[in-house]
Amino acid sequence: MILTVPHDSMLFPTLGPQICDWIVAELCFGPGDLRGNPAVIDEEKRGLIYRMYEVFPQGHPQAGRRRFRRVGLSLRKGTAKTELAAWLAAAELHHQAPVRCVGWKKGQPIGGPVTDPFVVLVAYTEEQSDELAYGALRCILEESAIGKDFDIGLE
Repeated sequence: MILTVPHDSMLFPTLGPQICDWIVAELCFGPGDLRGNPAVIDEEKRGLIYRMYEVFPQGHPQAGRRRFRRVGLSLRKGTAKTELAAWLAAAELHHQAPVRCVGWKKGQPIGGPVTDPFVVLVAYTEEQSDELAYGALRCILEESAIGKDFDIGLE
């Protein structure tokens, strides 16, 4: 079963640009050929992040709250899905990343951090967790300047 968001005639405000700017400024690539190089977000991933972080507009009863409670991505092999997940996990966990709407300026959301973040990275086996999401996140944080803001461990 595939569920998609229906086409909307109106554009929703999004924290996407702020989050993309934060990732590019603060994070690097994880394991692989580009390891340690500054993060670069291609147009496809940028569009996905913009959509994932849409918020309800000012005047709406849920103004500032995320439009989507859950987002699932299914992308082709080789598109660095794990790296994208690690970048978003790092943003959700960091004390200065603009991942929640904390106010408005000229009708656009102002991003701020999560007060008490909780991010779950799930794998079927222990090997997958080391090689995939947590391993990528650990590598990215160890090689990024903001890594000092985290207590990075193997557990």
